[in-house]
Amino acid sequence: MDECLAAYLKNASACALNAEMAAYHLSTGGKRLRALIPGMVFESLGQDPARAVVIGAAVELIHNGTLVHDDLQDGDDTRRGMPTVWKKYSPAQAINCGDAMLYLALQLLLESDFPDRVRRRLTASAVSATLEVIEGQAKEFRMKAEAFPGVERYIEMVRGKTSALISMPVRLAMEALEIPVEACKTVCAAAADLGVLFQIQDDVLDLYGDKNRGRKAPDIAEGKISLLVAHVFSTASEGDREALNAILRKPREQTTDDDIERALGILAKYDAKGFAIKKIRSIQQALAEDAGLRSQSEIRALLIGLGEVFLKPIQKVMRGA
Repeated sequence: MDECLAAYLKNASACALNAEMAAYHLSTGGKRLRALIPGMVFESLGQDPARAVVIGAAVELIHNGTLVHDDLQDGDDTRRGMPTVWKKYSPAQAINCGDAMLYLALQLLLESDFPDRVRRRLTASAVSATLEVIEGQAKEFRMKAEAFPGVERYIEMVRGKTSALISMPVRLAMEALEIPVEACKTVCAAAADLGVLFQIQDDVLDLYGDKNRGRKAPDIAEGKISLLVAHVFSTASEGDREALNAILRKPREQTTDDDIERALGILAKYDAKGFAIKKIRSIQQALAEDAGLRSQSEIRALLIGLGEVFLKPIQKVMRGA
């Protein structure tokens, strides 16, 4: 996949500077999980996964284009130990780079070897899913401006920002294979639930794991409304809600290590970690029991397996809960 992306960006002469910045961002690494999903879908349905590489590359460009923007919006200086695009090149150039990556992904789909009708459908679906992601990002910033957004508001946001980027590669792969619409809808709905699971594990990982972002629990310094924070806002006393909110609203550079420890203490008081893990397990159970997936055993097994892969970074946390 990395070779495919590198070759494509190298040949993107019409936007060489943006391609250079995109290549730099991609060099920071990543698991490329979303890029691999289309090939997994093809293989599970008895098709050659090599045919899905172009879809995976397009999804990865979209995902990383949103990350370039996300790093700028959140003020993250580093990504996996390297300066983020906005820090290396400038905030304005990060906007240009992220924009270019989104359009390069669409161009890649339009130039693919699939039949015309399939290319049009893939491009339309990619646009639709990308708009969902952007809407989810907008909702996240709106949540930060609200007093005490609860669990329902959090789930609403995640179903755009994160779920769309998990269901997109599944949807595009199934559309490329021209799977019937109803079957595609059923699978994509389950994949969207998997996206919620992925975001919750990411919240837990940030607070109780190591994401190599330079300091402990950086989401607290960012003022991020995670599921754990939303749970406290929904259940805590007024005093504890106010205390947690005051820490989250402090500018990142003014948030001290003591602030972070106090915030973690409030989360622990209301067993926010336990609540998040229960939610993860309930999504896993619902996926395993989804009646609509029973007639699509190969895809069902793939989605369940992906859920297990997504949770590997927090297995120790889950065992200790």
